[in-house]
Amino acid sequence: MENVRSKGNLANLIPIAVVVVGGCEPCAEKMVKQAMVQGSSPQEIDETLRILADMQKRDCVKQALGPEVVARMEKPLAAGRKALEQAMAAQSCGTCGCSASVSAGPA
Repeated sequence: MENVRSKGNLANLIPIAVVVVGGCEPCAEKMVKQAMVQGSSPQEIDETLRILADMQKRDCVKQALGPEVVARMEKPLAAGRKALEQAMAAQSCGTCGCSASVSAGPA
């Protein structure tokens, strides 16, 4: 069976991993948003973040990278997850038009 993933998928997801391991929260948010814009599905981005979180827990990774690097991954992982959740919420709400009818003023 032929693989149905897009050609640029890894090019969208690997930068997320690099900035998470690098410890950059703003970059993690940016890379998640960029991956969405470039066609990666929310499921692919979610899977990438889950894999990174799993790798962060492994003893071999802690030993290879050191506990400081592994601990530094926590906030970028959370930032990436938050950006993904916000993008998914914006996508789902933008398709039905409900955001246009919601008002902050009195009813």
